[in-house]
Amino acid sequence: MLDSVGWLLVFIFLFTIIGVGLQFLQTLVNFQAYLSLVLSFLLLMFLDYARPDKTFLSSIFQSYLLLVSYLLVEYVLILLPIIFYQCWIGNIFVGFGLVLVGIAVASLSPLHRRSEFTHVKQTLTWLPIHNFELRFFAEKLGFMTFVFIILGFLTFIHIGVFVVWIVLFCLAMPEVFKWHESREMVHYQANFVWKKVQSYMLMVGKLVLLPSLIVMVLFPYMWYFSIYLIFCLFTTIFLTISFKYAMFTTVFDSSAASNVVLLLLLLMFLPGGVLITLIYAIIQYTKAEKNMKLLYA
Repeated sequence: MLDSVGWLLVFIFLFTIIGVGLQFLQTLVNFQAYLSLVLSFLLLMFLDYARPDKTFLSSIFQSYLLLVSYLLVEYVLILLPIIFYQCWIGNIFVGFGLVLVGIAVASLSPLHRRSEFTHVKQTLTWLPIHNFELRFFAEKLGFMTFVFIILGFLTFIHIGVFVVWIVLFCLAMPEVFKWHESREMVHYQANFVWKKVQSYMLMVGKLVLLPSLIVMVLFPYMWYFSIYLIFCLFTTIFLTISFKYAMFTTVFDSSAASNVVLLLLLLMFLPGGVLITLIYAIIQYTKAEKNMKLLYA
């Protein structure tokens, strides 16, 4: 898909966020050294939980000591750049503490194993069933859904976290609305598409409310940028829903992602680019309402 859209657009998109990214990296470097212990522990715990080879390794290394030793080598190698950096700037005790973090995670690893039956559907009752596209998508992601929500509350670290969170949210929307429901699920009513857009804007608004307030309070000098990002997210919802029902058909169960939609999502993060995306979304919305009326003609 990137070959169809053009790599130049990707480079333009990267350059628009490189300033925020570099500032975010500078903030990470200026953090207190002890925070690297906490972040490294969380990183290794997440990697240890998510890795799919725990059962396989347990069958090879039947001894607890051998298994822990193998995992320790892996986790220390992962933290090795951070250990070298902390020792290089004179934080010898922090570097030693990072080694202890690797030992702790490796020692705890054999105590929790993922079930061999991994295809168990998780039900997220806190997402309403009328927003079934978002609910099914979140249930399919499983544990990653909660990781994504936690990432939103980590915006207190730096506004760059909020930027990354909103961008990921926007890029996930086309996948959320990729699948077409059956004709029986699309019941006729006036302004069907607009009511669906309102429902999703309200639901997503609830999800981003607290992280947005955190950014507004802690980074008040960037309030206009935060509002622009939220406006981009709502515009993405409007665009993806409108585009889905403008192309809605009962013949195919899913629609291929449009190069035009991807193009507009990338341009949306340029200064003023969201207006172009909004105009296109309005055009698609008009087509969508007309298409839904013809479906029941």
